[in-house]
Amino acid sequence: MNITTRLAPPGMYPVFEQQRAMALKLRLSDAAARIARLRRLERVVLAHKLEIYEALAADLHKPEAEADLSELMPVLSEIRHTIRHLRGWMKTRRVAPTMAMLGTQARIRYEPKGVTLIISPWNYPINLTL
Repeated sequence: MNITTRLAPPGMYPVFEQQRAMALKLRLSDAAARIARLRRLERVVLAHKLEIYEALAADLHKPEAEADLSELMPVLSEIRHTIRHLRGWMKTRRVAPTMAMLGTQARIRYEPKGVTLIISPWNYPINLTL
């Protein structure tokens, strides 16, 4: 029994349940699928650039130049960096076995673990959330 089922009856958190189901599918995705999702995120951020500017100006009184420098450019830069390096990050790595496991082969395989709650501060809402 996990924390969700102890705290609330099934169906109480439909969004979380949908995310948890999707996390299982995403765990099996390859680099190409993940890169496609990152490119989609990049397109969405760029497509909504004007709305982001307006929201940051209304909520935090940030001018466009500051919004670009402190919010959008770091996010877009990290997306592009991740796209460039993702395949290498996902590769299984051979490592030396421990003394107790001598005569065997050991590998590290990186994989997503599940749903994550992101709590972001108010002062850099786009940058620190994405």
